[in-house]
Amino acid sequence: MKNIFTIIKKEFARVFKDKQLVFSVLILPAFIMILVYSVIGLVMQSYNDTSNKTLTVEVINESEFVSGILTNPELDLNVRIISINETEEEAAKKRIENQDTHLFLIIDKDFDEKLSYLFNDETHDITDPEFVAPTIQIYYNRANQQSATLFSILKGSFDALALEVNPTVIKDIYSDLGTDRDQSAVILSILVPMLLMSTLIQSVMSLTPDSIAGEKERGTMASLLVAPIKRSDIVIGKVVSQTGISLLSAASNFIGMMIGLPIYLNQGMGLTISLEYSFWNYLAILAIAFATVLFIVAIISLLSTIAKTTKQAISFSSVVLIISVVASFATFFAGKDNPFYLFFVPFLNVSLTLNEILNYHFNALNFSITIVTMVAFSVGLVFVINALFKKEKYILNSN
Repeated sequence: MKNIFTIIKKEFARVFKDKQLVFSVLILPAFIMILVYSVIGLVMQSYNDTSNKTLTVEVINESEFVSGILTNPELDLNVRIISINETEEEAAKKRIENQDTHLFLIIDKDFDEKLSYLFNDETHDITDPEFVAPTIQIYYNRANQQSATLFSILKGSFDALALEVNPTVIKDIYSDLGTDRDQSAVILSILVPMLLMSTLIQSVMSLTPDSIAGEKERGTMASLLVAPIKRSDIVIGKVVSQTGISLLSAASNFIGMMIGLPIYLNQGMGLTISLEYSFWNYLAILAIAFATVLFIVAIISLLSTIAKTTKQAISFSSVVLIISVVASFATFFAGKDNPFYLFFVPFLNVSLTLNEILNYHFNALNFSITIVTMVAFSVGLVFVINALFKKEKYILNSN
């Protein structure tokens, strides 16, 4: 029993005397969980909260009854109702298709009068053949969450009225102007950034830590340092080689994702996926993937240089994975016109750029900023790694 306690004491001492191990085993997991669940909570709250967003409804022949439903204070919605002319009908439908507005209504001119007559005159028989139910045409886009929300509110109100009074009290006609292409774009713009970045990081994590931290751990790094090679050449050689291998992995991941994901969504989830991306769209996504790989290799190489062991390097690298996943949630907030300064933030810029491309809103300026930013950060990290390679404390694990 004494020997057992001796071993236990030895193992506890090994862990708690190593500050980096304490951080990676005890502090880092808790920090990651708090960060992830906090971000997920904020994202879901923002995604479901439409009170701080202006929802635009265009109407031909405005109705007080319908406006009252949409502007009900209990719904906590910021709805702006715009009255337009009949000549603007086609343009209004186009705005719904392009997701520039959220709802388009065509209402009978005497809609409110018919309802008022119906509810105020108890002797009126709505089953009378001469009675013509007031008509409302509702145009919405299912690919837009706010548009779908407003549609659900109106439909629910009319359904409740039909049950309470009579199914024929209002003739409502629903038209979904969303296309399979729009619906597919929404789904892919959420899934692809997260899947692409996580798979790229996992690929790099399986290679890079062993290239630097592994060599330090095995003692082969010391042999390499005494060779007639500049340390800067070692750094550049390792980063370039790891980037090259990881780029092949990135290309493989990209091809597999763009072929396999639609198949899964079509057959596995029963969704109709329609892809209308051009060759240049695919090329832009591939360029973003390559720039992201370069940055990931650089930052994980830096962490591997700081780490004493391969396991420690992998543990540190998991933080990069978590940050990238959190950044991918930016697609829930993204719109057509994102602030340009966000594209200077690594990982966040990748998510936003992919979101724009996949939603057919390619922006050349934002794309260029993202590529240049990721490459510039990568070059900067290589300089930092080179500086650390000149310090025995890091490269030989000496105190």
